[in-house]
Amino acid sequence: MKLFTIGPVEFYPSTKEVRLKPFVYFRTDEYATVVKESLQKLSKFLGNSLPESLIYLVSSGTGAMEATVENCVAQHDKCLVIDGGAFGYRFCDLLHYHHKSFDALRC
Repeated sequence: MKLFTIGPVEFYPSTKEVRLKPFVYFRTDEYATVVKESLQKLSKFLGNSLPESLIYLVSSGTGAMEATVENCVAQHDKCLVIDGGAFGYRFCDLLHYHHKSFDALRC
């Protein structure tokens, strides 16, 4: 595994040691166990009685936004986006790409 950083960066020795340890591959039972335990703990923290109702997204912020657009916005819906920065701009792009109706408040 390689660690990519921008520019010359100093690391604590403990940080360097982490990359030498084996990591849990996402297609293993060990990974599934970690995810299930994490969702149960998160549910407890949030006071949610149904851990299976949480969605565990392993993606970028754009992936989460696209999941929202595709799964929460029906074709007949119309969205209102506050386009006041990178997040709003990206959300408008995704709505446009998926042919969803929206108005943007640009500020």
